Amino acid sequence: MPLPPLERQLLLGFIFDHLVDAVVTVSRSNRIVAANQATFSLFGYTEAELLGMELSQLMPERYRAAHRHGVEAYMQSGGQVRRTEGYVDVIGLTSDGREIPMSLSMACTHHNGELFLTGVLRDMSELAQAQATIRRQLDELRAANLRLQEQAERDPLTGVLNRRALQRVIDEQWAAACADRCPLAVMLCDIDHFKRYNDTYGHLEGDRCLKAVAEALTRALGAHGTVARFGGEEFLALIHPGAPLTAESAAAQAQAAVRAMGLPHAGSPDGHGVTVSIGVAVQQPHHDRPDALIRHADDALYLAKRTRDRYVVWSPQLLGGAAAAPGE
Repeated sequence: MPLPPLERQLLLGFIFDHLVDAVVTVSRSNRIVAANQATFSLFGYTEAELLGMELSQLMPERYRAAHRHGVEAYMQSGGQVRRTEGYVDVIGLTSDGREIPMSLSMACTHHNGELFLTGVLRDMSELAQAQATIRRQLDELRAANLRLQEQAERDPLTGVLNRRALQRVIDEQWAAACADRCPLAVMLCDIDHFKRYNDTYGHLEGDRCLKAVAEALTRALGAHGTVARFGGEEFLALIHPGAPLTAESAAAQAQAAVRAMGLPHAGSPDGHGVTVSIGVAVQQPHHDRPDALIRHADDALYLAKRTRDRYVVWSPQLLGGAAAAPGE
């Protein structure tokens, strides 16, 4: 059975004052004419302070002009603007100057021939803090995953790419080379007489030598290439398609960078410092896959190792054993 009008009005007033959300009603003049207890608690004003206040005082200064313009347009339309669909995000301003993220839903009403605008405001501070925490944790998780991925793709000793990462990169570079019709070049670099280096200086110094050579090769190629540890004392370097660096000049720069380190190598037959031999192969139409290119670079390296400290560029003529070596 419906409640009598007076009892229903009293019940609605009780509910209004005990709602968790703040409810504010303003008149055509944009002045607050009614508010519930949640509004006083949320914004930190007493009832006497809040009633009669311009609504825009409950928001930061930077939003007030736009708010006044919007309310004025709404009132001039006679409340013909439809109520908002759901909630919109707004920023509230408390009596002590704190800014609070809120959600707002609005509706217009006519009472005794007057037009009123009522807004329901919900404090979203806890949700905003939770979202900020989640975003921070997601950022930290993404950063941790990137670090793990980086670690998984790097040779733990030298810091250059490992074989698994190399396969991914060479596939990408191969596809780019085919798409752009710019050849991909491969360099296989082998540290000369490395076993003798280990026998002479010990394996710890051998590790330091490997790291130093990896750094020298990386510096020599810069942004134009990618260096990976291929196995043992061998490194594979890719010269990116379209790089302003020929395969021959890249090989020469790589050898010069290793020599410039000046690492002594008393175990070397010629008594020189640490050097590298390099086999180079440049992508040609008959190379149908990256493995074929690497195999030809390995063939060229085999010839380069006959005299050491030089580079050999693969060509079909090498199949007969002739060592055409621009780097001699």
